[in-house]
Amino acid sequence: MNFQEKLKELRPYVTGLRFVKDMPVVDVVFDTGWVFNEESTTIIIKESEKVKNYFMCYSEDLTVDIDTILDYVKRAILYNKEIELKKGLRTRFGYELDQLFTNMSYEKLLNLEFKFKEPVNGISSEDKKDVEALMK
Repeated sequence: MNFQEKLKELRPYVTGLRFVKDMPVVDVVFDTGWVFNEESTTIIIKESEKVKNYFMCYSEDLTVDIDTILDYVKRAILYNKEIELKKGLRTRFGYELDQLFTNMSYEKLLNLEFKFKEPVNGISSEDKKDVEALMK
């Protein structure tokens, strides 16, 4: 992917690129509630005191190039977009669960199970036992 395509992919969040004393600076405007989810030892995030949700991303380490900063910003954008998608999915499933709980008897709901189409890693057997105990 060339540089122009990379910038186009980051629109509308990356609003500008500039150089200050040979340091690349990436100007970013996030949606309300969005965060930079990664700590960085080389990239500095400075939030504007005047403009809401406006950030300047830069590094005082001159070996950190603009591509590295853009990749950092891209990971934050993808993280926040995924959070929004998950919230939408949770809302949809919450509505569906509300409908089930409204329209089904308690006895039928005792047979309710949550399953994934593919195996889910990261849920320990202890967590499964805790969930099963709560379901009883």
